[in-house]
Amino acid sequence: MSSKCCSKSVRDIDAVTCNDCHASVHAKCVNLKVDDLKSMKANNKTWRCDDCIKKQRKSIAPETTAAEGELSLKDIVALLNHLREDNKRIESNLGSSVDACQKAMKQLASDYKEQSEKLDTCLWEIESLTDEVKDVQRLNSILIDKVDELEKILKNQHDEYL
Repeated sequence: MSSKCCSKSVRDIDAVTCNDCHASVHAKCVNLKVDDLKSMKANNKTWRCDDCIKKQRKSIAPETTAAEGELSLKDIVALLNHLREDNKRIESNLGSSVDACQKAMKQLASDYKEQSEKLDTCLWEIESLTDEVKDVQRLNSILIDKVDELEKILKNQHDEYL
């Protein structure tokens, strides 16, 4: 049997079947979590595909259900059940979105911590190298002074020799 949504093969363990048109689809294709699917099957809950929900809504529209323009209790219950199913689907999608956002935020926090540690290491190395450059400059200045002094001595000795 193939899925109504993606035309791939459907197995009972990962599929849900529409109560009205009996079309089977992958739970994943209609944004049903595995836990929701298991719960539906365990509690003998019915599920309807979007097409059948739309047809059902049209069939219980106020202008077609009662001549006086009033809904019957049966129509109201059916409408509430459909709204409840829609809310569950929306909550499921929202829950997935929140989970994805939380995962992304954890990754960002981890990346931030890693970058912060690397920056601290770089700053420490820069500070260390700055101190080293200052030491080299100080030693260089001392050596320049000594070379100048030695050149003067050498020049004086050379002048005395001549």
